[in-house]
Amino acid sequence: MLTINTNSQVEKDFNKIIQTNYNGDITKALLSFIEYERLKNLSWNKRFQYQLNQLRQSVKEIGGISDFQIDTAIKNYREKKRNRES
Repeated sequence: MLTINTNSQVEKDFNKIIQTNYNGDITKALLSFIEYERLKNLSWNKRFQYQLNQLRQSVKEIGGISDFQIDTAIKNYREKKRNRES
């Protein structure tokens, strides 16, 4: 068991976040925090690639959007952004 000595307000806030954002699942909350700590030291493009891969995985589990559609959406976004900048 992991114990952390904190003041009561921090503990209340932490529990509120777990209840609100993670449906009371402390394991998910801690895993998210660990993942955040790991990613924050990566460059923006490595973080983007990781997040894109996570999105692809989530979409595959849910179904409905193919990798091709995701790639097409990214390509269209980049082209529109490039056209706006020129």
